[in-house]
Amino acid sequence: MRWGQAGDAFDPVTQIDEVTVTMDWSTASDSGQVLEQARQRRFTVNEIDALVRANGEFEIVAWKGLLAPTLAFDNAPAARRMIPVLRVNNPAASTPRV
Repeated sequence: MRWGQAGDAFDPVTQIDEVTVTMDWSTASDSGQVLEQARQRRFTVNEIDALVRANGEFEIVAWKGLLAPTLAFDNAPAARRMIPVLRVNNPAASTPRV
């Protein structure tokens, strides 16, 4: 599966990407490719931080670059995802929302 390709459109005002998603598949007797366009909203670190602070129920305890516990979020090519790790501020006071 590939997410994104050269030439995918990005609108800097809305921060929305038109991302090309490609999935190659095969069976014992056949193969093919599924190609789709997906809309994806980009968020900056500052926007996520502001949203978490405004919510008040969580705090950011770490930033990861992938869904890998040891990879910090930075400008390295391997850290191609921005994963905020959140913690509930007061677990005893939190109640499930229905």
